[in-house]
Amino acid sequence: MSNVDPATDTGRSAVSRRTVVRGTAWAVPVVMVAAAVPAFAASQLVSVDSAGVGCHVVQNPPDAIRAYIMFTGADGINVSVTGVTAENATPTNLPVSGVIASGQWEAEVHFQTTAAFQYAGRVLTVSYTANSQPQPSAQVVIPAFTARCP
Repeated sequence: MSNVDPATDTGRSAVSRRTVVRGTAWAVPVVMVAAAVPAFAASQLVSVDSAGVGCHVVQNPPDAIRAYIMFTGADGINVSVTGVTAENATPTNLPVSGVIASGQWEAEVHFQTTAAFQYAGRVLTVSYTANSQPQPSAQVVIPAFTARCP
C-alpha cells in the first residue's frame, strides 16, 4: 500500500532543490559565453575595404607580384598585416605595418608566384592587427592586374 494522500496528490513528482541547483549551474556559463560575443565583435577597430590593382615585378625565376590592400578606420590607429594567403603565391615582406591617416592606409604586400599574369580576380585572405589587437580576418579580391609595376 502507498502512503500517498489522494486529496493532495497531483500526479507529479516534486522537483528537488538539488535538481534546480544543477540546472542553474549549467545556465550560468551559457549566459557568460553569449555576453562575450558582442564584446569581441565591437572591438573591430579597422576594416579591410578593398584590394587595389596588382602588378607584376619582372624577376626571373620566380615571378613576383605586388598587391595593395586598403584599410579604413580612425586616424592614428596602428595596423599590421600579419598574414595574407593567396592561391599559388607566398608573401615575402610580412609583417607590413602602417598608421591610418585621413581615414585610410594602403598596405603593399609582395608575393612570389609562378602565375603572376593570372591574378586579376583572385581572392586574398588578410590577417591583421589594429593597435596590437587581432582583428577578424577579411577577404578581398584583386580587381585588375597590370603587366609591370611602375
